[in-house]
Amino acid sequence: MVTIQKSTEGTLDVQALADEFREALAGTIAGVVRCGEIYAATLDESPEAAAALRSQFDGVVPQSAWRLFEAVGRKVMHPSLLLGAVPNAKKHKIIRSMPFDVQTRIFQRKRFDMLTEDGDTLKVDVLEASPEQVAQMFDDDGPRSVSAQRAFIESRRAKESEDVVDRMPYEIRRGKLVVRKGTELTRAEVQRILMEM
Repeated sequence: MVTIQKSTEGTLDVQALADEFREALAGTIAGVVRCGEIYAATLDESPEAAAALRSQFDGVVPQSAWRLFEAVGRKVMHPSLLLGAVPNAKKHKIIRSMPFDVQTRIFQRKRFDMLTEDGDTLKVDVLEASPEQVAQMFDDDGPRSVSAQRAFIESRRAKESEDVVDRMPYEIRRGKLVVRKGTELTRAEVQRILMEM
């Protein structure tokens, strides 16, 4: 258990706690990076030794995590992704597909250009953006230019307009008429539908 030191006034020294927490967290991230480097180097040297290393941690490190440790060790994936810094799966996948230097800039809270629907350009922190905004701002190679974002928005609009299909207010399924909620039919329409059946 951790003992929390209080100031002479008996209150918590939040800044001291934050500094201590930051130091511990930095140690955790550095530890994840070092584990990744050790595992990647072991894999390069001897796959058999890497298997033996994995067996030393059965029940402690899930098998799926070793692939992630390797990615961190090879500087393909930022360690913050391994630690769950991006809980949204769609956004996590987009960020993970980017080059390591772009991932690093994202976790340094650098701001990137984002084109709005009305044509303005904003500087946006990717970790605070929605998954849809991140998909607009980036492709697999990194940040999209403003003109590329404009093209992305236009292609998304075109796709959405194609997806809007003029649906009939009813369906005929297995010899039954299924009418959508709020639909009104005239006598002539009902007679025509019955003839189709």
